[in-house]
Amino acid sequence: MTTHRQIMVKMGEAVRDAEAVRAFCVEHFGRGLDVRVCVYAAAKPAEGDAPFVILYPEPVEDELKNADKTFAVHCCLGCCVKGEEGEKKIVKTVTERTASANGLVISGADDTVDALRALIIDAIRAKQCGAIQTAIRQEEADVSHFPLEWADFSFEFTEYEAL
Repeated sequence: MTTHRQIMVKMGEAVRDAEAVRAFCVEHFGRGLDVRVCVYAAAKPAEGDAPFVILYPEPVEDELKNADKTFAVHCCLGCCVKGEEGEKKIVKTVTERTASANGLVISGADDTVDALRALIIDAIRAKQCGAIQTAIRQEEADVSHFPLEWADFSFEFTEYEAL
């Protein structure tokens, strides 16, 4: 039987080995992604460790606890996004506000963080990790945590019992 820890390690290996993830991180952050399967408080990654992703077990909803063998793995992605000229990227002005027109300003980091999250999800989805992936959930970051931007997502797995 494959343990939950073994599945999380396989997920981490899938991300570590994904060429698309490596290339994206080198291009946008100047170094590869730090992949961590679980952490302890004294070694929790911070701004200087970015980009990083942490994979750790997540409690499942009460109604799922007795259904088959369901478990979830939460993933937390941390990135310090910079602009094309190396500037700290906080916002992107799409339209300037004037006395007679509304303006539109969006987070300048979201598109980069979301693109990396999608590559990580694709890498994990493509690898057989030892259980059946039943759901992938993404949480959107509505507030900037500059300079360390976050993207959270989770995988739900089910281990069906053999008949």
